[in-house]
Amino acid sequence: MKAVERVVWVAHDGTEFGTEAQCRAYERQNCGARLIGLTAEQIEAARTLADPELADAFTAFYYELRKARQASGQLKRRRRPDGPEAGQGIGVEERHAQSE
Repeated sequence: MKAVERVVWVAHDGTEFGTEAQCRAYERQNCGARLIGLTAEQIEAARTLADPELADAFTAFYYELRKARQASGQLKRRRRPDGPEAGQGIGVEERHAQSE
């Protein structure tokens, strides 16, 4: 007979995984489900980090949402109104002239 210890990673919903990477990928994929039906107290606990796991779910959902919006072209960098035109960087000489 021999005793064997194994490490099992458990997601927030109880699903078990053999590796941390698999568990994190699963939680990232399903992070939005944790945010459904939250009370104001639960949201405040996540905001103040009293519930760090729920705060992680909010953060993961934000990153997934941002990634989707960037891929669709909704989050493009806007040119500053007083900045150089596209393709025109400020050279060293121009930078010194502007600061004087």
